[in-house]
Amino acid sequence: MSKIDVNNPIKIKEYLDNNILYGRKRMQEADKIMEMLKQELNDSGDTYLVLEEDYLVSSCHVDAYQNIRLSLFGEMLAWY
Repeated sequence: MSKIDVNNPIKIKEYLDNNILYGRKRMQEADKIMEMLKQELNDSGDTYLVLEEDYLVSSCHVDAYQNIRLSLFGEMLAWY
């Protein structure tokens, strides 16, 4: 676990933004692979379930970090 200077708002925002972006990336990657698996339908389902779980967990993390960011700074990190 990394340490951040809680007295430095810029460092806090950077930490939150990095985690939000990382979570969004994991969601996008899982979503792409799930779509490919849906099209192929040759998967036993196990891989799909793991990816679906990864997507949901990442989504929860993004929501949590966004809520912290909104509470501390009054703004959320926008999609781009």
